[in-house]
This record gives sequence, structure tokens and C-alpha cells, in this order.
Amino acid sequence: MTAEMTLASARRRTEVLRAEIGRHNDAYYQRDAPLISDTDYDALVAELRQLEAAFPRLAVDSPLARVSGRPDEGFARVQHPVPMLSLGNASTLDELRRFDQRVRDLTGRDDVRYHCEPKFDGLSVGLLYRKGTLVWGATRGDGVTGEKVTANLRAIGAPDRVTGLAPRDVYIRGEAVMYRSDFEELNRRRIEAGESPFRNPRNAGAGSIRQIDPAATAARPLHIFAYQASALESSTLPVRTHGELLAALPTWGFKTFPEHQSDLTIEQVMAFIETERERRHRWPFDTDGVVVKVDDLATEQGLGFVGKDPRGAIAFKFPAEERFTRLRSVRWQVGRTGSVTPVAELEPVFVGGVMVANATLHNPNEIRRKGLLVGDMVVVRRAGEVIPEVVAPIVEQRRGTETEVAIPERCPECGSELLQQPGEIVLRCSNEGGCSAQRLGRVIHFAGRGALDIEGLGDANVALLMAGANGAPPLIRDAGDLFALTISDLADLPGFGPVAATNLIAAIDRARHPDLARLLIGLGIRMIGGETATAISDHFGSLDALLAANEEEIRAVNGLGNVAATHLVAWLARDENRVLLDRLQRNGLRPRERARRSGVLQGKSFVITGTLTRPRPAIAESIVAAGGTVAGGVSKRVDYLVVGENPGSKVDQARKLGIAVIDEDGFAALMRG
Repeated sequence: MTAEMTLASARRRTEVLRAEIGRHNDAYYQRDAPLISDTDYDALVAELRQLEAAFPRLAVDSPLARVSGRPDEGFARVQHPVPMLSLGNASTLDELRRFDQRVRDLTGRDDVRYHCEPKFDGLSVGLLYRKGTLVWGATRGDGVTGEKVTANLRAIGAPDRVTGLAPRDVYIRGEAVMYRSDFEELNRRRIEAGESPFRNPRNAGAGSIRQIDPAATAARPLHIFAYQASALESSTLPVRTHGELLAALPTWGFKTFPEHQSDLTIEQVMAFIETERERRHRWPFDTDGVVVKVDDLATEQGLGFVGKDPRGAIAFKFPAEERFTRLRSVRWQVGRTGSVTPVAELEPVFVGGVMVANATLHNPNEIRRKGLLVGDMVVVRRAGEVIPEVVAPIVEQRRGTETEVAIPERCPECGSELLQQPGEIVLRCSNEGGCSAQRLGRVIHFAGRGALDIEGLGDANVALLMAGANGAPPLIRDAGDLFALTISDLADLPGFGPVAATNLIAAIDRARHPDLARLLIGLGIRMIGGETATAISDHFGSLDALLAANEEEIRAVNGLGNVAATHLVAWLARDENRVLLDRLQRNGLRPRERARRSGVLQGKSFVITGTLTRPRPAIAESIVAAGGTVAGGVSKRVDYLVVGENPGSKVDQARKLGIAVIDEDGFAALMRG
């Protein structure tokens, strides 16, 4: 951020950052398919945090005050009795020392002791026990509510009853992980069966937990490691520290991972991290760091939260593993929005437990900035232990035979001119309606799990439908044709016997009545992701109401930023998109209508500050459920400031603007109506 940045330029940059963070949150939490490395994501968050601190009025509805992720619509939702919050991150030992200093300042003690354990790269789950019996199990979801997947978690080892001295009413938090050896065997079997391999163990584990049939989950080699317990109601934990808890959990019936240490000084914590950094690849599963917690449970809980992060715990992220290999060539990949992305084709190299042959180069500017040449020896990093990226060339090893990367001027798929929009760094194909790669990508996205979730309509089958077979014309041109398909249409396609054809048509029929939010996601409108689509659906209630809305009405949607609103208005104004929606409806697509959200807090905006008796995400969830909205900072558009202990400067700001300042009792009275 430059010193001369104006409010207007900061607002524009903030909107871009929020849209990017929202897109990456949706990809990571909803589709289990991260688009960038953890390091790059953390950089986006850090820049947004810096802007919001410099320009407080821009902190309205900040994504930094929310736990990311939204439960999938395919499973029943349950509310976690104890919110499953995310942790703040440290990537250097200096940041870890600052965390320790804050803890000592807040507790007034210099003898704070810590607990350390691996940071699993799996799927967080919660298990609720009442009177010693498993009531339900759920995924983390957005941290407040999650997907109820009880049978699936039971199928992979979640105990039906707690044993030993476990509290009778207790909430257990753990991580479902897949061992690397099991992941490789699973992918080998999928490839042999003609199925697409999973990208990494985390994606495989997340997909396994979300199987509709628990038997399918049971067939996947998953393990649940428990690491946290919260006593509920009148129950109490028979332990005082995290170390004692990890020792007790196996006697209660839960599996734990033995690689942890307790009662550590901050110097011993740093030594533990250095040791684990070297030997983490000996672990049977993927990890990307170490979780550091105040060892004493009461002290940790008493420290409370700052935003969505607990003050008494932090995740130390390992630097990504790096290897050397050669850049063979660069191919250009066309996405559904027309973006043309460079992909590095590498001599295969083993990085972080995975064989890497391709890596994203992001955009032409990145190629120029890094000074990459075809034939270079390059540094490859498996960032965040997930996504490979090319870090830099090793200039000293150039042989004189390297060549410049050719930046295309025309689309590699359809030959149309490539354009670069003002304010964008990506190249885009100008042939939005006619480019075959864009049309293919849009249908794949429309049918995908994050949108209409049409089972059996993966990349290969969509490509088959759009290409035709045996000289016959394509069966579909775009998503508008999907709902007109019949079993007989599929008869001549290779691989489609009577059973496969019947199953696919049945899956398409099941998708005829999606939630409006899922349809909006499926249409692939730029900047319209999970949260914005839900906000639009909540506001209008039906597709007809949205289509009848004018620009002013669209811009009035709570939670829809200016950039997203501009893209939505422009998309709806294009004739070809109206034709697509008309064909979808004529072919039998009928999105479910929903009542516009209402409640005792309808139309009211809140800011939450200070330390409260309930976690902020839980209070925010109550506000949204009652029809209100939660903003990240004080502004004239806010109606109420809910304050706890040590509220800070927001109280003065609110009073200057005439905003009502209420405590938790006042908030409870508002909720009662």
C-alpha cells in the first residue's frame, strides 16, 4: 500500500481483494479445489487487513471477520455446540515470538507453557455425544454450522460411545485424513477404472466424507485423529491441559497421533518446530505446519478471540518444499471465463511427496516478472503442500539455448483476438459465445458439484456431448440443451449403454429444481460465488423476480459489492444470456422459490466488538438468521454496535455517528422482539 493511496483507490483495491478472497474461499472450502498457494492467499488477506486498518470505513462486511466456507446443500445442516474456528497463522519465528509476547501480556504471566501438535492437512470434523452416545458427526462447514455426515464418520471409526472417564456430554473435534500410501493406491484403482484421479489426499478425503452412501466412505481408507474436547452443560473435563487431554482421549475411545509435546517454553516450541520441519515427511499423512496452543485449557479459553481467531493458539506454517527441474515448455489453457492461463510443463520432479509435471504460471506479467525462459532450470515449490508453482529461474545454470516464452495474441483454441481489460492482468479470449473451450468450461462448471451437481456429468462426458460421435452433430451446444436430452440421444455415444444413459438422464432430471443460489453459481457470472449467490437468492426469492429487477434493485442487495453487482447487471443485459435462461426454463429447469429472508432484525446492520460471553461467529450467525447483516467496521450504514469487554475505539466512532451502542443483554432483548 502506497502512502499516497486515496480513499477511492483504496476502495477499488479493497473490492478486488474481497472478490479474490471470496473466490478462493469458495474454491477451498466448497469445492476442495484450491486455486492458489496458502502463501499467496495469506498475502491477499494481509493486504486487505492493512487497507482496512488504514481506512476503517472500508471494513464494512469484511470477510476477515467471518469464518470461511459454507455447508454444502446436499447434507442436512447442524449447528456446532462449540464453534469450530480457524487459527491465526505465523510463518516466521519472529511472528511466533510476538504471539508469545501477546499471550504473556494478556495473562500477566511470564511462565506460560505451550502444547504443540502437527497441523493436519485433512478435513475438520466434530462429534457430538449426549449421555455418552454419538448423536451426530459433522464437517466444519463455516465454523458455526456444518454438514451432518454421521453415518460416514461412524464408517471410518468414529466411536458410537465414549468410554473411560470421558464426560457424558462432550463435543470432540478431530481431523479426517488419508495416508499418502492409501491415496496412491486409491488413485491407481481409479485410473484403472477409467476415473479421474484425485489431486491430493485432502481432496480425496473430503470427497470420501461427502459420499451419499456410507458404504462408499467406508471403502475409502480414512482415519480420524481427535485433538480437542469441550464438555457441554453440566459435564466437566477431567483434565487440565492439552497434554493431559491427548493422553486421555485414547482411553475415551478416540485415536490420537502420538507426535505431540506439552509443557513447553516458547524456546522449546521453536525447537519442536525445527525438528518437525525436518521429519514431517516421515509422517504417513500430509501436514503443513505445527499448531501451538497455550497448554492450560482454562487459560487458553479465557484469552478469548480477536475477530475469528482464538488468542490462545496459532498455526505455524512450514515454508513450502522446493526442488530444481527444467522448464520444458509453456502451454496456454483457456478457462470458462475466457481467461488464458500459462501452464509450465516441467521435467517431472518429486516435491513434497507428490510427482509434479505441471505448474501454474498465473499470467504473462508473472512470466516477465520472474524472467522465465523455456529451457531454464527452475525452482519449483509445492506451495501450501498442495499447489505446485514455479518460483524463479536459476540464471547461473543457463546454457545459451533457452528461448523466450511466446505470449499469444490469439486464442489457442479458437484463434480469436486476446484482450486485456483495464485493471486486469489476465488475457481473455474475445470470442465469448463461440470459443469451444469457453463453452466446454461453462457446461462443466454448470454441472459441477459446487453448482447443479449432476452426477455422471464430468469433464469427459461433457466433452463427449459437445463433440458428438461417429460424425453426428453435437448433442448440446451449451447448458441450455442439457435438460432436453433423452435416453435415445445417448444411444450412439461410446461408453453409454442403456444403464449409463438411464442413470445420466435420471441425474439430469434430479437437477431440474435447484436452489436459485446454485443456479446463479452454475451460470458462471464473474464475481458471483457462494456467498453473493446466496445473498441474491435471499433478496429476490425467485429467478423471475431477479430477471424483472432493475439495476437499482440489484445494487440494493445486502452483501453484493459494487463490482459483483456491475458484473451481474451486465450479464443479465446480454441477449445471449437471456436466451440461455429462456431455453433452460423451456426445457424444464425450475429453480425452487424461497421466501425472502425476514425476522426481528430484518434490514438492521450490526457491528460486534470487544470480548463477549459467546464467540463472535455465533452472535453473527444469530443476527443473520434473524434477517440482519453483520459489518466489519463502524459506518453511517450501521444500526447497532454490540459491545463486550474492552471494546476499543469503535464505541467512540459509533457515538459520533449516532449509532445505538448495546451490550449482550440489549442484544438479547432485540432478538426477543
